[in-house]
Amino acid sequence: MHGDRTRAGRRPDGRDGRDGPGSGNPPPLHAQAGRFVRFRGAPYNTRIMRYSFLREVRAWAVILGIVSHYLAYRLGWAKRPAFKNNIFDAFIVVGRLQRWPKRMRVRGAEHCPKAGPAVFCSNHSLTDDPFIGEAAIIVASNDGIHVDHMMRKGFFTSAGKGKLYDLDELLVMLGAHHIDRENVTLSQLRVFVDLLKTDESFLMYPTGTRSRSGMVLEYRAGEGEPGGAAFFVAQAQRARPEVSVPITPMTRTYNPVTKVSQFQFGPARYLQPGARKPEQRALDLAIVEDIASLVVLHAPHVVGGLLYLTALHQREPRWTLDELLGAVADVFARKPHAHIDDAGPREVRRQTAKFVALCEKQGLLRREAGAVCIDPDAVLATPEPGVSYRKVHLIKWTANQVQHLPEVVNALEDVALARPPRSA
Repeated sequence: MHGDRTRAGRRPDGRDGRDGPGSGNPPPLHAQAGRFVRFRGAPYNTRIMRYSFLREVRAWAVILGIVSHYLAYRLGWAKRPAFKNNIFDAFIVVGRLQRWPKRMRVRGAEHCPKAGPAVFCSNHSLTDDPFIGEAAIIVASNDGIHVDHMMRKGFFTSAGKGKLYDLDELLVMLGAHHIDRENVTLSQLRVFVDLLKTDESFLMYPTGTRSRSGMVLEYRAGEGEPGGAAFFVAQAQRARPEVSVPITPMTRTYNPVTKVSQFQFGPARYLQPGARKPEQRALDLAIVEDIASLVVLHAPHVVGGLLYLTALHQREPRWTLDELLGAVADVFARKPHAHIDDAGPREVRRQTAKFVALCEKQGLLRREAGAVCIDPDAVLATPEPGVSYRKVHLIKWTANQVQHLPEVVNALEDVALARPPRSA
C-alpha cells in the first residue's frame, strides 16, 4: 500500500523502480538485444522500437493470417479470431506502416512501471493515440505491460464500418473497452476495476475527448472535468488492500515538421488507502497538471509562439530569416523548460524553414527574399469550432501547446517584445 512505500520509493512488491543487476528488475532497454534500443545521439532515457528482419517477417506472416481469418469471420465462414495474444506482432506491422521506429521516441522510461497493475493517463491529440501510446508503454516497460484502452463508444462513425470490416469491433479485439458518454453504466466501469484486480493495466484520457486546438488538455461543453483514474484505483485497492496501483502520467508531443512523436513519462502518483472522494478528486487534478507539464519543447513551438506573440503585441510583422533564427536560438539558450527536444537547438534552421513553409501554405504568412512577413489578422483569427488547428492554423496549434508553461511564455515574450512596434 502507499503507506508502506519507503522513502526510496520501494513498492510493496519489492520493485524499487531501478534497473540493472541486483535490482530484481529487467535490465535497461539499451542492454536488451534486438527489441528496444537507445536512439543514437539522444540521452540515455530516449528509446525506440527495433527488431530483427526475421522477427518482422514472422510478425507479417502472423498478422496476415489473422486478417485472413477475420475476413472469413466477417463473411460468416469462421469464428472470430483473437488479436490480443499477438499484440506485439500487430505493433510491429502497424509500426512499420506508420514508421514508428523513426517517428517515435520514449523519454523518462525510468518512471514507467515494469509490470501491472497500473493506470496510464495521457493527453489526447491525434487519432492514433491509443495505438502509438500502447507502443510507447511497451517500450518504456521493457515489454512488461500491454495495456487495454478506455475508448468512447462509437469512436468510428459509419465510415468505419463495412461488410468486411468494423473498426470499432477491431479495436475491441485489440483490447479496447467502450464507455458510452451519454449513458455510462456500472458494467462499463467494472471492466476497468477488474483489470486492475487481476494485475492488468489500461490507458485512459482524462479529458475524454481529442484536442483540436493543440492545447494539451482540451475540454468541450459539458466535459469540463478530468476523468477519474482515482475512482478505478480506489475500487481495486479496496478489493485488494495489499496492492498499490500506480497512476502514471504520460504526454505525447507531436512535431508537425519532423512528424516525430515524443512520449514523456512522469513519476507515478499513488492513492492513499481509504481515500475519500475529495482526496480522489485532488489526485485526478494533480495527474492532469502532471500531464500538462510533460510537454517536450521543440522548434515549431518556439517559432509558432514567437510569430503569434508578434501579432498579439502588434510588433513589426516582418522578420528577416537571421532575426527569426537568432530569436529561436535565444529562447532555447534560456532553457525555459525541463523537457526540451534534443534535436530542437541543433536543427533550428531546418525545422524553422519547414515550419514557415507549412504556415505559408495555410495563408498565415508569406516568404520574401531572406525574410518572413506574417499576416497579423490571419494569425490572430480563430478557426471554426470542430476544425483541427493543425490543418488550418499551425501557428496557433503549436503556440497553444505551450501557453500554460509560464517560463516558456516568459522567454517567448521577452524575445518577441524586444522587436519594434508595428508601424501604422
